[in-house]
Amino acid sequence: MKLVILPFIFFAPFSIISAVENTGGGESSLSVTELASPPYEIGDLIPESGYYIDQAEGAAQLNLRIQENRFRLYWIDGNGLVVEPEFKQANVRLIGSVNGRSFHYLDTLPSGAGLGSSMLLRPPFIYNVNLVLIPEAANEEPIVHSFRYTPDLNVEKVPSPAETL
Repeated sequence: MKLVILPFIFFAPFSIISAVENTGGGESSLSVTELASPPYEIGDLIPESGYYIDQAEGAAQLNLRIQENRFRLYWIDGNGLVVEPEFKQANVRLIGSVNGRSFHYLDTLPSGAGLGSSMLLRPPFIYNVNLVLIPEAANEEPIVHSFRYTPDLNVEKVPSPAETL
């Protein structure tokens, strides 16, 4: 079975048409999935925005984005869908010259779809970031990702189609 996701603008902005092709001579089926609006829930298809971090092969990508002037961290699967977070807490440390607070604690969002900060950010969104994922077990080491966050990362795009699963 081969899954192909084709982006189309179809009566509503940001609609995605998914075609499932059965290579065994069976039928193909089409389903229309629209991009979700915040607040996101598990299973929502969300626009590409923010900074993406690849993890181990087959694992969901991390997506740190600024949404409503607050940091949001989501786990995104290969189809662009929000999946359950692998961590319950994280920190975002902004390095260098920062307009406002340089430390943001991320906790589970009310929807359970990701982690978020309650502190507001002031534009422009140009940051050197240390994202620290805090494991639940005290004997495990935190996972740190360092990167540069720039305003162009906040431009929302239609998710890239997954070619083959």
